[in-house]
Amino acid sequence: ESLPKPRRGGGRRGGGGEVARAKLEANVFHYTAAMAACRAAGQPGAARELFAELKARGLEANEFTYSTMMSLAKDGAEARKLLEEMHAAGRPPDVVTYSAAVAACDRSHQWELALELLREMEANGVTPNQYSYASAIRAASRGGQWKLGLALLNELKERTGQSPGVVCYSAAVTACAEAGRAAEALGLLEAMRAEGCRPNEITYNAAITACERGYMADRAVGLLDEMWRRDRVRPSVVSFNSAIAACARAGKWRRAVGLLRRCSEPPYNLKPDIITYNSAISACERGIVYEGREAEEGALSGGGGGGDFS
Repeated sequence: ESLPKPRRGGGRRGGGGEVARAKLEANVFHYTAAMAACRAAGQPGAARELFAELKARGLEANEFTYSTMMSLAKDGAEARKLLEEMHAAGRPPDVVTYSAAVAACDRSHQWELALELLREMEANGVTPNQYSYASAIRAASRGGQWKLGLALLNELKERTGQSPGVVCYSAAVTACAEAGRAAEALGLLEAMRAEGCRPNEITYNAAITACERGYMADRAVGLLDEMWRRDRVRPSVVSFNSAIAACARAGKWRRAVGLLRRCSEPPYNLKPDIITYNSAISACERGIVYEGREAEEGALSGGGGGGDFS
């Protein structure tokens, strides 16, 4: 049936002029949608209040509700508690929910718990996917466990017999970058290309950072060129900042200043930020020091000894 139409002046009571109202009871889907909206708006507290209200009303949360709450978990312990609630409610967590829990461990730098949840998934008959592994690799990276990150990458490759994908490779390259393992990061870049997996901006930025920390300025600048020329990935300001920082660390100030100019020119047309300028200034400062040392060493070696400086 269609809803009855309100009469004119129906806001008044009495005289048969009342408006007929249709009441709609909020269900779990409404609550979950509202919680997701709160998350998107950056209001985690409001989402938690809705979750508490849902349970107080005796409504049963579903997998989507729990996945939303997982994405708001402050740490792995809160995510673990939500998983336990799901088991108690007779709703075994699926791969999406587990992956969100592992991601919570990543955010809170709890690599041990991330690995534990990854193994728990398998024990419960849930096969981890590339996103589960990517979060675990990132968690390992934050904990300084870059070797574990590479082991997880290889584990996924052996499990599926396929390329782990750009998400996992990017996480592994980032792990190597955080540890200053430039050779390993570059090796992963070549490995993914050999598997037909095209690097994205995150992958390249991590590889450039690895070169910076490995004092490989020339290779960092080379990667900046390869991004667009080889893989059609447009460098961002972050990409240029990392390459300029690599030049700064090596004292190559002329190259750093050249990159500063180049980033704002076609085809990039980027707007340098404060980090860009600070990195270029740092390159100039270090370049002056390095050139001064070289000049002094040249004078000492070619000036008949150090008697003039006694």
